[in-house]
Amino acid sequence: MRIIILLFACLMIVGCTRTKEIPNDIMKPNEMVPVLLDIYLAESQITELRLNRDTTASIFQTYEGLIYDSLNVDREKYKKSLTYYYDHTDQLEIIYEAILDTLTKRDSRLRSMQSKADSLVRKKAENK
Repeated sequence: MRIIILLFACLMIVGCTRTKEIPNDIMKPNEMVPVLLDIYLAESQITELRLNRDTTASIFQTYEGLIYDSLNVDREKYKKSLTYYYDHTDQLEIIYEAILDTLTKRDSRLRSMQSKADSLVRKKAENK
């Protein structure tokens, strides 16, 4: 009887374990990060132009194509991958954490550069 219970428990554990392996036709998280990051930055820049919706969509399509080309990404594979990650939110969360980390590092670098530039301007003004 113990063997049957043990066997049943093992089958439940194996059966309920969800595989974390990403299919071969899906982009890996580290491949998705730069694409999503560039797309979000492009969307943000285009939105800041405050153009009408049709013009904005047209410009974005051009930017999107340039992003795919510059990163050697197949548009269809990217779209399929994005759909996959929408269904696997635990992995999507990891991607977004990496994007946030990248943006935080960029912001920190820019603030540091701005601070140095401000110091140089102040010193130059003091020397006059």
